[in-house]
Amino acid sequence: MRKNMVAAMVCLMLLAAGIHPAMAAQNDAAQRAFGFGAREIYEFKRNTSRLFFYDIDRDGQDDILFLNNRMSRIEVLIRKAPTGDDAWKGLPALEDAFFSAGFLLDQKTTHLQVGDLNGDQRPDILTAGAQRGLRIYFQNSSGRFDNAVSPAVKRTDQIIHVETADFDNDGGMDILVCRRKNAEILYNDQQGRFRRRLSLDFTSPDCEGVMTGDFNGDARPDILLRFPEEQLPLRLFLGRPEGGFGWEHPLDTPPLKALQRIALIDQKADQLLAILQNAVNIRHYELMQDAPGDIWEAPILTSSRLVAKGVGGKIPMSWAMVDVDRDGHLDYCVSAPELSRIMVHAGGEGGLNPVPREISSLRRIQTLGSDSRHDLYVFSPEENAVACHPAGAYAAFPTFVDLEGRPLVMDVSPWQQGFFSIVKRKRDRLYFCWADRDGEKRSVPIDIPADQPPDAMRVFPVSQGHWGVVLFSPLKKPAMHLWNGRKLEPVTKKQLRALGAGLTTDDISMVGTASNPAVIISEGQASRLYRFNGKQFEIVRQFSLPDEKAVLKFGVSAKGPDQSPGYLFYNKSGNELCWFPEDESREPLSVALTDTFPGLSGIVPLDTRKGQALLLPGDAETRWVRAGAETYILKTLSGYTSRADDPKLWDLYPLMLGTPPRPMAAALDAKNASIELISVQDGKLTEEVSFKVFQGAQFNNDEERWYYEPREVASGDLNADGLMDLGFLVHDKLVIHLGE
Repeated sequence: MRKNMVAAMVCLMLLAAGIHPAMAAQNDAAQRAFGFGAREIYEFKRNTSRLFFYDIDRDGQDDILFLNNRMSRIEVLIRKAPTGDDAWKGLPALEDAFFSAGFLLDQKTTHLQVGDLNGDQRPDILTAGAQRGLRIYFQNSSGRFDNAVSPAVKRTDQIIHVETADFDNDGGMDILVCRRKNAEILYNDQQGRFRRRLSLDFTSPDCEGVMTGDFNGDARPDILLRFPEEQLPLRLFLGRPEGGFGWEHPLDTPPLKALQRIALIDQKADQLLAILQNAVNIRHYELMQDAPGDIWEAPILTSSRLVAKGVGGKIPMSWAMVDVDRDGHLDYCVSAPELSRIMVHAGGEGGLNPVPREISSLRRIQTLGSDSRHDLYVFSPEENAVACHPAGAYAAFPTFVDLEGRPLVMDVSPWQQGFFSIVKRKRDRLYFCWADRDGEKRSVPIDIPADQPPDAMRVFPVSQGHWGVVLFSPLKKPAMHLWNGRKLEPVTKKQLRALGAGLTTDDISMVGTASNPAVIISEGQASRLYRFNGKQFEIVRQFSLPDEKAVLKFGVSAKGPDQSPGYLFYNKSGNELCWFPEDESREPLSVALTDTFPGLSGIVPLDTRKGQALLLPGDAETRWVRAGAETYILKTLSGYTSRADDPKLWDLYPLMLGTPPRPMAAALDAKNASIELISVQDGKLTEEVSFKVFQGAQFNNDEERWYYEPREVASGDLNADGLMDLGFLVHDKLVIHLGE
């Protein structure tokens, strides 16, 4: 099955006659202090992958592992020490240089990791595949590997990558299973059992890559995700001191072809190397926290993100701001319809806690709101019920409110005790109902056909003792009524002309106070501020932009750059936030968001210890903008341009080479069938050496004659001589170049 390829190599020299350091910086002794001498070549069936150099038997010599899917095997090659007075002459046979500890696999395997997974100081093997998921092979005291142990994971066919790291800093190696839409962390109990789990959802659905590392230098593992089709292609989850992960931080980069981590010896934080989409240039990045500043002085705003848990069906999340723990800070309460829970993100001086506290509630909550007593009300169409989480006892299961019928819609105002609802009762009559935790306060019939009930409602104060009630029904114009606590009267077109076809709940918002209320109604390019004079609604002010395509929504009261009062809108067409000063003599301000937010459902201005912040709830995620305090960027440290003739760089592999070993990377060139070894010297990316790799025509099926070989590159010390060796998988061969 495996042969010594001595004769073949006389004809098919896999490398150029020699490998020598690049001519750049020849006065740097460290740069010149590595090279390669003797070569070993071993033949396997094609379709090998995932090359690792790792000291499996802990004898000081690195060993070799890789997947051999053609043979349904994992190859574990334990390096033998040369016998006699000298090393092997020529090209040794596989059995002379290695002892095989490989074994058969029971599924097509696409992922491989090596590390101590049960705390016995012996390296173990972790694999994953679409058929049987995770498979752990623990190494026993005899150096062999036991039968597979399989921690249960769901949706194994969606796994795109598996990583290991100590995510909770307890000394045990944990497992990260990444899928296209989410990830799962399996926490190790330090004995190889993985009972505790953490789910990590993404705001984008098409993740294509993941890597772990300490990217901010705090000695905690972070997770970096890659979404090539997104406008912001990288998403960072930073490890938290208390465990777990928080906000998803988007990182802006040019379109990338490949990305790899590099751990420099003189840096606390891991850094990144990236091949740009042009396949010619490589950039060297480090993670930086953006300097704090005013939201309105930023050229563009990048928001942190948080996926809403339990929002997987047709019901979008609903939200409310309420001081749940009575500490003087508003908390962000979000419904989780598919989990029958409410997620409470605690507010504080520094902002919102991204890790929520969970409260059990009704099934498939459609509407969530808080009243003037800070009671929290939930409406579930599936349970045909409205229930109350009373202030001071939010964690208890909610108390059902008897409405003597089936509620169809609900709305809650923070300026009024209780909630409002449309209820269907006997003979299919519809009633407008005001109730609180103790039950119904008042209800009146409403003249709406029972077969055309409203599917949404907005209720807000319009004057002392009067409330506006806007009902939204499918395929009909919104209808507005006035409620005085006893009677519900329709608002005529003469009283208010603004309710045209196409208006939604996003276009109506209340501003001011309960004693001096006003309502903003947005209709495309213009929004108008109305006040009720006791008889009709008067237009107090109009807000508009010099853009005929502008679409203003979610008008709220908000402070501007100098803490002056004003009004804030989202311009859907321009994907920007627009602030209009209350002083109409001043010009409005606009600031763009880095990427669109189609599901935006509101704007919540907040003041925190670190400055002004904006909470942007959506249908399935929340975004957070805060004066640069939590914005991260990738700072370009240096760049590298391949000197090859018309290069097509396509992949990167991190290496340790030289004496003493130092971090490098292998950049693979598909057009020139070559490898470029690069390193960071004096803060700049530098070419160390480049060389061609022989490509057999019988292996190349690419129409453009590009050579996506070698497909794996790794480094290690196979001979325990302190000289780092280089290995790669190319076609049907494992090639090793011993350091000298």
